[in-house]
Amino acid sequence: MECGSQEYFCQLLTLITENELAARKFNDLVVRLGQDTTGGIGVAAAFLKDYGQLIVGLLGFSFGAWRWWLYHDRVLHKRLAEYISSRDSRLRDIRGQALETIQRPAPGQTLVAPSFVNRDLKYVLRENRWDNSAVALPVLSSADWQLSKAVQKLSEQLHIAEREAVSLRQELCTAYSLRGAVASASSKPERHLEALSHFRSALSLPGHTTDIQLLELEAHQLRKLGHSDLAETAYERVIELAANLESERERDIVTARAKRYLAELDTRPLIAFQIMRAGLEGSQYAPGPIALMERCQPLQPWEWVEKGDMDYFSAALANSLGFVRAAPTHLKDADAAYQAALLAIRKKRWQVGRSTSRLRRLIREGRERVQRAQRSGIYDTAWLPPSPAKSNQPQKPTAEVGSSGSDQPVPETA
Repeated sequence: MECGSQEYFCQLLTLITENELAARKFNDLVVRLGQDTTGGIGVAAAFLKDYGQLIVGLLGFSFGAWRWWLYHDRVLHKRLAEYISSRDSRLRDIRGQALETIQRPAPGQTLVAPSFVNRDLKYVLRENRWDNSAVALPVLSSADWQLSKAVQKLSEQLHIAEREAVSLRQELCTAYSLRGAVASASSKPERHLEALSHFRSALSLPGHTTDIQLLELEAHQLRKLGHSDLAETAYERVIELAANLESERERDIVTARAKRYLAELDTRPLIAFQIMRAGLEGSQYAPGPIALMERCQPLQPWEWVEKGDMDYFSAALANSLGFVRAAPTHLKDADAAYQAALLAIRKKRWQVGRSTSRLRRLIREGRERVQRAQRSGIYDTAWLPPSPAKSNQPQKPTAEVGSSGSDQPVPETA
């Protein structure tokens, strides 16, 4: 049988239920081997002696009931697909016959309406007195009244069916998205292309072509694959769609992320720095990503980490450009953001309800990058796209570059 995500557990239960006699014999063997032992093994043997046979039986019964339910559900879906195909073809036939009878009356002709047709519609389809002048008017009036009822009832049923279709498409979109996320987490390059395909399959579904989250994931994959121009276009599309979000906070967060990624993709360090440092208004690149994040405070733990990454990236750009005052300031802001993320985890530990190990690891790595840059002036840009990374190779400590007290480029000396 198909076991799905619980493959190993499912296969174990299948083995037990299909070999119940062997499972009972194995239980008896374990009991005999452990009956003279002490400690945990002895306790386990005593427990299996009293309840082992019962457990095997309950496992068999429970798994059998679950398997029946699973396959019963699949059989119903299969029968539904066959039923819909049969209904569509038979309805087309009966409609053609009914229209021909009404437009070109054929006295005595009897139409066989499918049994599953709406009751009011069925009565009209079975009517064969369209050409009888004595009862023509009552027949037409009755048919129109019954058809109006049929239209109303069928419209309600269609609305429910469309809601079901939307729900199924949402499930399919979720499945594609998760497959893409799983493939994206792999270190193999071919899996990144597979992830892009899954994200695009989700975007192609009706009603999901403007899904901002999926478009952002698509842009990330294009960036991983080295398609910088396509990634930039995708991020710009995200910014465009974010303007339509109802929540101002969500709009700012999404826009800030997309602008940060556009800055990271820009091969011109000065332009990237201007994008990151832009305020909420008054400049060519406004609103800037850091300013947008600051407007959304208080931030969630993951959002604090993103702001810390933005400040660190800005510090790396400032360092490469020789802006000796801006680099330490952004490093200090980055460290404060990482600490705020850690504090937010501690305050809301009871609300998180899930593992925070990955988030804590990212916070730790971020703080280590900041401390290393503060001590030695060496900036870790391995997590940035290739092009900006080449423009931001580790520099000499800012103290060695110059200390003019301004944010203008200071030429390095040999």
